Amino acid sequence: MGVLLSQAVCATSPVVSDPSLQPPTLPMDSSCNLSVGNSVIDYGSQSRWQMQSATTGVNTVTPGKRILMLNVVCPYTQTMRLALRGDLRYGERGSTVARLFDVQMDGHSVQVANTTPSGIITGTPTDAQVLQAGQTVAAVLNGQLAKGKALSARLEIEPTLPEAEARVSARKMNESTLTLELVK
Repeated sequence: MGVLLSQAVCATSPVVSDPSLQPPTLPMDSSCNLSVGNSVIDYGSQSRWQMQSATTGVNTVTPGKRILMLNVVCPYTQTMRLALRGDLRYGERGSTVARLFDVQMDGHSVQVANTTPSGIITGTPTDAQVLQAGQTVAAVLNGQLAKGKALSARLEIEPTLPEAEARVSARKMNESTLTLELVK
C-alpha cells in the first residue's frame, strides 16, 4: 500500500497596493520552491488485522496517519496559496484524507482558509484545514491573506479503506496520488 505525494513549483510575483512599499525590481527567475518531506509514503504489506480503525467513516480501516513537513520559500514577500490536485482515491473504493495544520508564515502562526481561484477568502479561517481535490487554500492573518517569504506547515496524510476492501484473498496494491501546487 502506498501514497504518492508529488509536488509542483510555480513562479509568482508579489502584488503591492501601496506604491511607496514597492519591492526591488524582480529578477527574471523569481520562482518559489515548494518541498515536502518524503514525497512517497510506503506502508508496506499489511493484513486487515494490522490496520487500525479509521476515525473517519463507519467500518473503515487505515494503515495509519503520516505527517510530512511542507515548506515554501520565495525570494520576495507575497501571498501563498496552495491547490490540491488528484482524486484522493485509495485503492478501488477507499479515499485519502489530507489535512494541513501548524501553518506558519515567516515563523509566525497563521490560519488557513479556502479561497477562490482568484484569491478571495471564501471560508472561515481555521488552525487546520482538510484539503479537497481542486480546492485552493491560503495562509490568513487577521482575516486577510498573509504575506511572507517562507511558509511551513504539517501535512497529515491518512488513506482509508472500507473494511471489506481490506479483506482480500490475494496480494493487492492500493495507491493514491496527489499533487500540491503553489498557485498565483
